Amino acid sequence: MNDFFDFIFFKKRKPLLIYFIALFFSITINSQAREPELFVESVYSPEIPYVQQAVRYTLRFWRDSHLQQGYFLTPDIPDTILLEDEENKIRQVKRNGREYEVLEQQYFLIPQKSGEIKLPEPVFSSSKLFVKGKTLTLKVKPRPQSFSQKNWLIAKAISIEQKWTIP
Repeated sequence: MNDFFDFIFFKKRKPLLIYFIALFFSITINSQAREPELFVESVYSPEIPYVQQAVRYTLRFWRDSHLQQGYFLTPDIPDTILLEDEENKIRQVKRNGREYEVLEQQYFLIPQKSGEIKLPEPVFSSSKLFVKGKTLTLKVKPRPQSFSQKNWLIAKAISIEQKWTIP
């Protein structure tokens, strides 16, 4: 029994205990720092848009090996107009020291009301995979009270071009 108390209170076998603690923390830190092999994420910009302002909504499927044939399920987002921007893009990206192949699908969504709008978890699907991301919340600002006109159009730049031909 005396040996047990000597061990607990560091009177004997200190190097063994220190080695064990160092090994435990090393394993814990390394297991938490590892990036996943595949995951889905979604991002949007601008961060806090106005009602009826176009928001770029991007879905990404990250995989550390060659991408399988697959697709994103088109999100169903109430109180918005959703427009697909273009075809999927595939690119190579290095993230936290790991090489990924990234499949990206972009949309424009146009919120039709102010307040919070839930962006559902993005889903990538293929014959062998079904991967979900995280739900996001889009906070949409109302029209400014200082805007008194009936028609509302929010844009960074607008140009109108007209050509005339003389008969």
